[in-house]
Amino acid sequence: MSQFVLIHGASHGGWCWHKVKKLLEEGAHTVQAPDLPGHEPQSILPISAPLRRSPGRSVRRIGVVCQRDRALTPDFQEKMYRRAGCEIRYLDSGHAPFFSRPRELVDILDEE
Repeated sequence: MSQFVLIHGASHGGWCWHKVKKLLEEGAHTVQAPDLPGHEPQSILPISAPLRRSPGRSVRRIGVVCQRDRALTPDFQEKMYRRAGCEIRYLDSGHAPFFSRPRELVDILDEE
């Protein structure tokens, strides 16, 4: 199966992924949800930093645009994810789909 590294945003920690992590692990995936600095832009730096990987293995970056987000507009989310080189997916969700729509979020992340 796959290995997932779930990156939280500002004012959150790895704990915010508990529902998504559980669902992915039930699907036999390996999941890491590290605690990163959470002060303003510091928490988004890891999505633009290189990821270490084994030779011959690729790393997918998936950015999920939350279409009902009132904190970050969908347009802003798209620009941020494109700049980070992410594949973009869309979810009919507010700002925190890891709380409100964990099953739908896992379905997006688990696509081949």
